[in-house]
Amino acid sequence: MKLLYPFFLSLCLSPFFLLTSCDNTPPTEAMETPPAIAEETQVVVEDSPPAVVLDTIAIDTVSVDTVKEVRKVDRPTRAPAKIKFKKISYTYDTIKQGDVVEYNFEFENIGERPLTIKDVKGSCGCTIGSYPFLDIAPNEKNAIKARFDSKGKVGPQFTTVTVYSNGNPKGDVLSLKGFVVEE
Repeated sequence: MKLLYPFFLSLCLSPFFLLTSCDNTPPTEAMETPPAIAEETQVVVEDSPPAVVLDTIAIDTVSVDTVKEVRKVDRPTRAPAKIKFKKISYTYDTIKQGDVVEYNFEFENIGERPLTIKDVKGSCGCTIGSYPFLDIAPNEKNAIKARFDSKGKVGPQFTTVTVYSNGNPKGDVLSLKGFVVEE
């Protein structure tokens, strides 16, 4: 404990000595250049421009010349993709049981945007459809391939293939119809 007393005393008194020991001369007098050095070197101090203070501009100080008129640009709108089939129904007449009927339903994208076919679904397991997986450009033609397998079918047949696309999200219905006779 006796050793800590001088330490705390010196710690408490050190700010007092530091504050009273410095001289109170202004910085310009303390930093004066000796005359011998002043004759050899010449220092040129130029007046610098005053600091610029940026402030917000009041509304009443804005002139009409600085305000530009904003014009709305009318951009042409492009029509959405639209699918147009050359034929939506195919009649294959009479076939034998077990025969397979294939037909390509040709279509064209008559819209101004790319056509994306999202899905093709058959009405039953005997009817399937295949479609292009790439987008169809405007005015481009392609086809949906519909395939009907008559295995296990007899009599009049009517099957459909529904095409879902961005041209018609509700779906376009394509049909295959005909008559199947026993072997």
